[in-house]
Amino acid sequence: ITTQLSAGGAPINPAPAPLVITVPATAPVISSITATRNSTGFTVTMVGYSSTLALNTANFTFTGTNLATSSLTVSVNPLFSAWYSSSTAGQFGSNFTYTQPFTTTNPQAITSVSVTLVNAVGTSTSASANLQ
Repeated sequence: ITTQLSAGGAPINPAPAPLVITVPATAPVISSITATRNSTGFTVTMVGYSSTLALNTANFTFTGTNLATSSLTVSVNPLFSAWYSSSTAGQFGSNFTYTQPFTTTNPQAITSVSVTLVNAVGTSTSASANLQ
């Protein structure tokens, strides 16, 4: 972040120069997560941010009974590349809402889901939700 001061439209160059603040890139952050059953399975919705303006993968871990698959990794790079390069994304900075649908023949078997997100810097803290 760099500041530029002006008065009456003319730039002011104070001495000493304005403070320059650098915000380092960090691993993604999941601020909230919900998991909701529907007629074909369930959806997981996350709100968060990625200071790199990119996400590579979403790692899902499922808990429940008689699960054929308990974990799944989804490549989200194309989705987030499109989002962060869109004109709409600019007003939201690094924030996002990501909804991942899952189709299953027995959504009642899954009781909760945990998720981590990965960008070039690292992996988010795990976030979990019980299916509603």
